[in-house]
Amino acid sequence: MALVKVRFSVEIEVEAYSPYQGLLEAEQTSTMKPLLEVAKVQEIPHALNIVDFDEAKIEADRERQKTLQFSTCGDILFVENFWNCECNDQKTYRKLDHPNCPGCGYSHTESEDARGNELLASDRDRALLTPDEITQIEQELAKLHEKNLHEAPVIC
Repeated sequence: MALVKVRFSVEIEVEAYSPYQGLLEAEQTSTMKPLLEVAKVQEIPHALNIVDFDEAKIEADRERQKTLQFSTCGDILFVENFWNCECNDQKTYRKLDHPNCPGCGYSHTESEDARGNELLASDRDRALLTPDEITQIEQELAKLHEKNLHEAPVIC
């Protein structure tokens, strides 16, 4: 087999929450598919300078996004897998399903992550959660409450 070098200059605008998002969106675009297939067939994983084509890494990243990720600021628990759009609808979205607001086009990178207590308090937001996710958020809120009982308040 002969060594074949292929160089593509492709510009893709992606607001990504994952290093693999560009590849995943490119695979869904019919005009990009032939270019990606050439790169895969010729075993030139970085021909497009997007990401490598390691399916295991892509799958691991998808799995990580399914696991709830939390951050805190003072007594506020943020659930990093969800975000609140600031448009008129004031809806909460799962980042994995809706990285952009279908109504106004805002990106999750332009808005704050959803607050755990608000996800549980709103029937509309609670419907986005699985029973296991509800339990995880309740446990994290309880841990945060317990921690804040013993520490000085934090200003965010």
